[in-house]
Amino acid sequence: MENKRSSGLSRVLNGFINILIFVSILQIILDDLSVVLMWDQKYKTYLFLAGFAIDCIFSIEFITRTIISIKNSSFANYFFYENGWIDFICSIPLLLFSSGPSFITYMTSGIILTNIFSSVKIMRIVRTIRISRILRILRVLKLLKNLQNANSKMLQNHLKTIMIICIFSIIISLFIYSYIPVFSVQNAVEARTQTYTSIFLAYSNQLLLAIDRKDNRAVDELVKNIRILCFADKNILKLEIKPDFINNNDIKVQNSIYKVKDYEDQILRSHYLDENISSFNLSYSVQDLANIQIGINLLCLFAVILASSAYILYYLKIFVTRISDVIYIIFKGIKHKDYYYQVKIPEHYKDEEIFEFAKFYNNVYLPAKKKMYKGKEKDSKITIDDLLNMDI
Repeated sequence: MENKRSSGLSRVLNGFINILIFVSILQIILDDLSVVLMWDQKYKTYLFLAGFAIDCIFSIEFITRTIISIKNSSFANYFFYENGWIDFICSIPLLLFSSGPSFITYMTSGIILTNIFSSVKIMRIVRTIRISRILRILRVLKLLKNLQNANSKMLQNHLKTIMIICIFSIIISLFIYSYIPVFSVQNAVEARTQTYTSIFLAYSNQLLLAIDRKDNRAVDELVKNIRILCFADKNILKLEIKPDFINNNDIKVQNSIYKVKDYEDQILRSHYLDENISSFNLSYSVQDLANIQIGINLLCLFAVILASSAYILYYLKIFVTRISDVIYIIFKGIKHKDYYYQVKIPEHYKDEEIFEFAKFYNNVYLPAKKKMYKGKEKDSKITIDDLLNMDI
């Protein structure tokens, strides 16, 4: 009775984890779309907390399975042969290096660290973390046993190997792609930062010269030109002169030179950077670059899903017709006395070793088996009956 309860509970938990696998993939997609579509911050927070909860549940599952396997002295079997390493990759590293630190930062300061462009200096790390979340798709490998016609352990191992190669190849290719200077989104962010730094550093020097000459008219003209520049550049969100600079130089100019009308909404919805450039404080949007990066992430995600699905559907058919079915028919023919079904040998693949073996089975073994049951069995130390009665 107790065993039935534990097995029932195990099925429920496995079903819950299977559902959570698909929820985690949906969370990745929605999290990236929230950046491109500029959703309200509260929705981004909900998605972030959902990702953290998913990583926690996956981590707890891995730790629990590890403890149980250690108690049963079967940890190596669980980790290497029952895909425990997949449980590990999709849980502990993401919790420790991605959602965990982000959650602590969010609880202490209210800032979500996974903001793609929260800092140019940590942008590479954050981008790598966001891309690495795609590793959760590896969890889908554990669902292969539920596929129709995929109950062969050999087939599951083949499919897992193919999907692992596929997923890691795409992710590694994306890493390499994102670090190539010509295509790097980070380089575009740094180039924009450098451009603004050069422009406003030059304006700051001109402002200092005008102040030294005590030329208020030149100061007003300069501020006017700066405002025109800000109006013309849709990426500039706010520009102000540092209060200390105004107080120390006694100039007659407003602290705030420019601010977009929906500034508060922009900083809540979009990605932006703050820069201190000499006498100026500048805030500017990098939402367009964030969209490019998210596009790359989503492209990678869908490429992994589509490629993996295509591999499964295509390879499943090939494996079943060219390997699994052949072995199954030969195995049944050897094991059961009344089974005489022949292996179909495709013309294009007849030279493959497995079909050479199938040809021997069709042309030699089956006729010998039929003759034996017609009373034409030859004297032999080991008869076909001996082979058929073996506990294979």
